[in-house]
Amino acid sequence: DLHSFPTRRSSDLEPAPSYSASFEVGDAKNAEAILALWKAWDEGDLGPTKPLFADSVTFYFSDGSEMKGARDSTTASAQAYRNMFSAVKSTMHAIFPTKSIDKNENWVCIWGTEVRTDKKGKTDSVHLQETWRFNSAGKVDLLYQYSQVAKPKAASK
Repeated sequence: DLHSFPTRRSSDLEPAPSYSASFEVGDAKNAEAILALWKAWDEGDLGPTKPLFADSVTFYFSDGSEMKGARDSTTASAQAYRNMFSAVKSTMHAIFPTKSIDKNENWVCIWGTEVRTDKKGKTDSVHLQETWRFNSAGKVDLLYQYSQVAKPKAASK
């Protein structure tokens, strides 16, 4: 019964979740932090967002690559990648902060579409789903990113 799902224990679910099924609404300030990161990405300047990150950060990107390291080096690498584009425009479709009750971890999930133009003028679009974790100090320390290439909309007749 889906109506009783929120009150069920993780151990009662089959198959059992490997992480958690015990979540509640999280702190809105964490969602605001992720929106600030998306805005900085679009504007092409990640510098002002550095204080949002923990001293050590891990990113798992949708292409299968990962980046782990100190805040300064990972944000510098992210900035170098962003600099490959002349323009980025993101549209956020949904965002919600959540907290894993049994793990005592705060997360933000965000869905959106990113349209990016490279320095040669080629434009591509991608649908994104990102899950960001905040450490106990309220700093981002982990990102899981998933994506799908966005197909152009058919011209209307």
